[in-house]
Amino acid sequence: MLIYAGTKSDLMIDTENDCLETKLYENIKLKMNRTTGLSELNAWRNSLKEMYITLNDSDIPKDAGVAIEYNIPQTSKRVDFLISGYGLTIKYNKNRDIKSYFISSWLALMTQWWIIWIVKMIITQVFVENIIVFYKYSTLYFFLDMFEWNDFFGMPVILGNWYLCFAQLVILLVPFIDFAVKKFGILCVIVYYVMMQYMQNGIFSEGGGEYIIYIPVLITAVWIAQKDNIKVFLKYPDTKIKQILEMICLVVTIIVSLWMKWKYNIMYLGSIYAIIATIGIVMFIVKYMKIFHKPLGYLGKHSAAMFLIHSYLYLEFPEIIFFHKNAIISYVILVITSLLFAIGIEKIKKIIHYDNLHLLYKKI
Repeated sequence: MLIYAGTKSDLMIDTENDCLETKLYENIKLKMNRTTGLSELNAWRNSLKEMYITLNDSDIPKDAGVAIEYNIPQTSKRVDFLISGYGLTIKYNKNRDIKSYFISSWLALMTQWWIIWIVKMIITQVFVENIIVFYKYSTLYFFLDMFEWNDFFGMPVILGNWYLCFAQLVILLVPFIDFAVKKFGILCVIVYYVMMQYMQNGIFSEGGGEYIIYIPVLITAVWIAQKDNIKVFLKYPDTKIKQILEMICLVVTIIVSLWMKWKYNIMYLGSIYAIIATIGIVMFIVKYMKIFHKPLGYLGKHSAAMFLIHSYLYLEFPEIIFFHKNAIISYVILVITSLLFAIGIEKIKKIIHYDNLHLLYKKI
């Protein structure tokens, strides 16, 4: 049972307009068929003011999910206040306004990129080459790099990477995949695999990536978000038997995925099995190896910036990343340097109040 569900932005606006308590009161009456006393209303008012202050932090995304009085399935326990992520599919289905969805999602993505792009330009200008002269020679490259549209026009990627082009495509594709999944369900993934066997080549990026191999993962993610299928697994009590079964399923999935990856060379399936195995390994670590929870959480906080900078680091500074011939050591160096860069970006953003740009899409 939820008496309030929305985004961080919704809750901030409702609090500022002094209507949050009224909504809670009405929802309790509607959903729980009871009224609430003055003491409980005062308790909400005091605690929610504190949560308003806590949420007034630029590190918490404006579109993060917020829930109040979340009832844990199959128990009498409740979570008073819950903050969660909102995937693109849930965000799209929640608003049902395509224009608003496109603009807010695109700005949320690009504001993360632009600060990194500016820092990349400065580093390249100082340590690598005269990038300003290059941009002056070709103004088109400047704008394509700024908006990461190089791949859309088959142009070389200068300071960006193909991931951001793909991320923008994902934002565009979600409404269409959402429609297809609602009509045909998870069958869309099977149809996709069959179709791919008759395609001679995939859709490749100028930066070396292959867009098309990620589509099944996207379809599956939309299906899970749309049907809220995760609740099927959450509704059962967390007993020892359930934990053992979860562990067995996860280990089997990882082993089978890795085996299929190397055993069969069916077009596009190999990469998908590798992705599934990687996700399975991460889930196993998060679920059963609590010693890694804090380090993974810290990496997760900086993952967006790390993701957008890592390819630049190993392409422009290979003598640092690959100074040791061992592949594992090189990966560790790449992660550490990417993390240091991401921490530096966060410091710069706070100094220049960069997150004020989020005001551009707060009310969209």
